[in-house]
Amino acid sequence: MVYRIAGLLTDTKTLLTTRSTLRTNMLDCLHRANIEIVSPTFMNQRVQPPDRTFIPRVKTATAPPKGETPSPEAVVFDKADEAESLEKLQERQKNLGEEIDRLKASLGNAQDENAKAAIEVEIEKLRTRLERLAIYIDERRKGD
Repeated sequence: MVYRIAGLLTDTKTLLTTRSTLRTNMLDCLHRANIEIVSPTFMNQRVQPPDRTFIPRVKTATAPPKGETPSPEAVVFDKADEAESLEKLQERQKNLGEEIDRLKASLGNAQDENAKAAIEVEIEKLRTRLERLAIYIDERRKGD
């Protein structure tokens, strides 16, 4: 006999946990209906009474406290999330550099000294941010 179950998972970051939960619930449901599901390599060569089943006894499940046991996705996809985060930081670094260049180019078009001074202050703020971001990115790369 063949059993098949299908569904739609919209949050693919929980694939492993969802698949495991689905299989657990599926087996529990089949066992409650007295349907035995065993490995294809299961071979019963002992004579067993006809009423003997190999369905495990129902245990009261106790879930581990949240936060103590990481989900499989947390372990498997951690590096991918870090890489994605690093890419976003590098994109932010590029954008800050472009903004500084744009402001430098606008210095020549400043109407008066006050406008020019305001642009220079903004450039300095962005440079400081860019330097801090560069240090943070380097630290993240060293951590890999």
